Amino acid sequence: MCGIAGYLGLGNEDLAAMAGRFDASLRHRGPDDGGCELISVGGERSLLMVHRRLAIIDLSPLGHQPMKDEANRNCLVFNGEIFNFKGLRAELVKRGAVFRSHCDTEVLLRGWAEFGRALLDRLCGMFAFAMWDHVNRQLVLAVDPLGVKPLYYWQGTHGEFAFASEIRALLASGIVARQIDPVGLESYLGYGAVQRPRTIIQGIRQLAPGSFLVVSADGEVIGPHFYWEPAFPGETAGGAGEAGPPERLEEIRGLLEEVVEEHLISDVPLGVFLSGGIDSSSIVAMAARRVPGLRTFSVGFADAEFSEASYSREVARLNGTEHTELTLSEREMLDLLPGALAALDQPTFDGTNVYVISRAVRAAGLTVALSGQGGDEVFGGYSSFTRAPFVHQWRRRLAMVPRVGWRAAAALMAVIEGRVSALPAKASQLFSSEPDLLDIYLVLRQNFAPGARRALFPGGGEGCTPQALPEELDAELRSRMTGLDPVNQVSLLELRTYLSNMLLRDGDVMSMAHALEVRVPFLDRRIVDLIARIPGAAKMDRTVKKPLLVRALNGRIPETVYRRPKQGFTLPWAKWMRNELRRLGEEAINDRDTYADLGIDADAVGGVWRAFQDNRPGVTWPRVWSLIVLREWAVRNLAAQAQ
Repeated sequence: MCGIAGYLGLGNEDLAAMAGRFDASLRHRGPDDGGCELISVGGERSLLMVHRRLAIIDLSPLGHQPMKDEANRNCLVFNGEIFNFKGLRAELVKRGAVFRSHCDTEVLLRGWAEFGRALLDRLCGMFAFAMWDHVNRQLVLAVDPLGVKPLYYWQGTHGEFAFASEIRALLASGIVARQIDPVGLESYLGYGAVQRPRTIIQGIRQLAPGSFLVVSADGEVIGPHFYWEPAFPGETAGGAGEAGPPERLEEIRGLLEEVVEEHLISDVPLGVFLSGGIDSSSIVAMAARRVPGLRTFSVGFADAEFSEASYSREVARLNGTEHTELTLSEREMLDLLPGALAALDQPTFDGTNVYVISRAVRAAGLTVALSGQGGDEVFGGYSSFTRAPFVHQWRRRLAMVPRVGWRAAAALMAVIEGRVSALPAKASQLFSSEPDLLDIYLVLRQNFAPGARRALFPGGGEGCTPQALPEELDAELRSRMTGLDPVNQVSLLELRTYLSNMLLRDGDVMSMAHALEVRVPFLDRRIVDLIARIPGAAKMDRTVKKPLLVRALNGRIPETVYRRPKQGFTLPWAKWMRNELRRLGEEAINDRDTYADLGIDADAVGGVWRAFQDNRPGVTWPRVWSLIVLREWAVRNLAAQAQ
């Protein structure tokens, strides 16, 4: 796991100074080594490539980057891991390739020389890389199929182009203006995280999962182009030619074990996050068979209401792991909060828990940790898999009522919601929304509703849909949803919005703040494709959560684990913001100048804060916290550094 950055443009820029700024801004991601390469690409134009290394496989200097292929003059900067690199290496050796190192970076470099862009279809891993293809005189950027490793890019008006693992590195380059993207801000208010391809900064884009981008030597940008998307079947699939779930369980188990085994390859200390839920317990059950004395870690909160310690202990005992419980007090958690806020690359109302867990595990001596993230999205673990299809079916029936009737019902429901706290706060929106599963899903996932967004951000984000999605993403999702059954539609949406645009992005930046590599076996493209091909109805069971996963592991997960309510590592934010964090909240809410600079109505912000403190219905802690975080991020990344 590493940090990468680069610039393509005229050589009259002070590229040495820019390289230093890139290096400094990414040093936390790669404390073990650093390097840069300056390549003449023709005329007065040059390509600068910068790398910071967190050494995981082949710790020797032979893994140094940027890595060059002396035979064809290709040059690579790479962030991530290729988990099937041993098989690819063996194939390349048979084709005559000669290797100097034992790292996956060199496999990627030699593989590009052999296969070109077709190599992307062979890679199983989490990665973001930039490859200078000397023969074709072009720079190629690519991101892994699920977007585990983010990559951002910026295009200037005179053929300049820059890329980096973090937005802060692009800001540090000195060539990107610190201006807010209204579409990015609108989507942040909508969902608590900016929705790709937009970012919070005007002109910076995030490369989509499973896509690549080509930049010619003169700066022409071609793409992005998708090379992968989940292999979901059509709505009528699942009969002839599609094996039923019982026949698939052995195949699922075999692939899971193969993928987990590959994810355990490491030349540095490795362990597993163990929360005691289905997903992490599954990873531990498979990994413990291959690693005697496997180290597992659980991080819990001292308050018993938020503790999962008893479940993680049981799983650790059954699998014979060397288990460590890291219990944090409320004071310790609050003391870590300033560091978590400072680590944010973009504003998000999530991510603090990942910062806390990663810090504790890194301090315990690990450099790599396996996580069960992705299991809910792939195997259907969220409540959205039942709620969204149910509401969709109900809403389609309502569509037969004349429009004036359900609009009146929506207005009445909105009045009732403001007075009756027990009524779901989004009921009025579901009445007034289109009878479309995407719109229904977005309502269920949203943070601020359209009316609240207009009050907070009167200027709005032109280029956003009414549901606060960038128009590009909305079009992509609608196209990919066509023909899918409802359960698989929700799986697609969870993978491409909540997971991609919040969980993975937050997980990357918050774990790398401590130079900890987090691996997510459930998001291996082979597993996603295998489970995606199964019709949605086979993934749901009223008696068992995630039945395909639980039954594939055939008794390795304790019943007490898969029968218990879903919990996760949660923090008492609502309590804190009315007590210990109230001073921080009031300082943020009263910073009218910063909100005004962002185009946010400070009076509306104050109204949200007061409604929360008064326990008004529907004003939940994520809405308040997202406004506080937005201000904290802006002070650190716009106001303070712009001066």
